[in-house]
Amino acid sequence: MKVLFLLHSTMQSGATISFMNMVEGIIPTGVEPVIVHPKNDNEIFQAFLDKHNIKSYVVDLQMSVYPTLSKNVKLYWIRWIKSFVAYWIKEFLATKKLDKIVRIEKPAIIHTNTGVVRTGIKVALNNNTPHILHLREYQDKDFGWSILPNKDAF
Repeated sequence: MKVLFLLHSTMQSGATISFMNMVEGIIPTGVEPVIVHPKNDNEIFQAFLDKHNIKSYVVDLQMSVYPTLSKNVKLYWIRWIKSFVAYWIKEFLATKKLDKIVRIEKPAIIHTNTGVVRTGIKVALNNNTPHILHLREYQDKDFGWSILPNKDAF
């Protein structure tokens, strides 16, 4: 069974370490992992991919959260609007690229390894593929982030 895993980071943090342990545990069961990740500058993560001969793709998946901003400072709002527009452009491009990968790889399941990325859900729905959203934290409660476009839509 092929599973497409989506990562928002390859840094050696708790999410990435847990992810690598999970993948090492499921490979012997016959799961074929394919990993989508951002640009990878992590030698340990690259060694992990090489060791297990795992196919991977680089896609700039966007984090669908933003920090709570001060409502009184105009400069912050100007910056927020610029980054909001940039987010939607990058999200559109990432969705198109991920959709193409799903059509090529035809995974049985798409697994998003974090709650800050929503691209996998959209692409899974578009391709009628089951999706697992691996919540490791609550963005609003744990980090004070707001969810794009809002919590109900996410």
